[in-house]
Amino acid sequence: MEAEDVAQETYLRMLRLRDATAIEQPHAYLYRVATHVVRELGKKEDAQAKLPLRLGEELADLLADHSPEDWADVQDQLEHLDHVLERMPPVYRAVLILRKQAGLSHQDIAVQLNLSPHTVKKYMHRALAWCREQWRTEHLP
Repeated sequence: MEAEDVAQETYLRMLRLRDATAIEQPHAYLYRVATHVVRELGKKEDAQAKLPLRLGEELADLLADHSPEDWADVQDQLEHLDHVLERMPPVYRAVLILRKQAGLSHQDIAVQLNLSPHTVKKYMHRALAWCREQWRTEHLP
């Protein structure tokens, strides 16, 4: 995690404040925002660092148990999933990726995207429903 990344993300979040005049202690608020950014970026780095290791172990297990034909089918499904995600509304995709790939909580996603936790939860449900519907209508077994 780079200090520049923390500073930039903190600055962007401060710019997105709806009513900066309502903050009674700006220095304390700035410190709190920066602390949250450090925590979130740390979680992302941890998740990204563990991902290749977990995937490598899972991949080795899968390779032992499946034929090349099975792998071709898996590749087709992954390409289809990428296509579905590319066409998903951007805010749904952002929520889904932050939750499933980065491992952020609904609260952390809400802070990052400047949404309420309730809206994040609603968008998460809609993103999953979008994926299911697109998969059913486009993917031929």
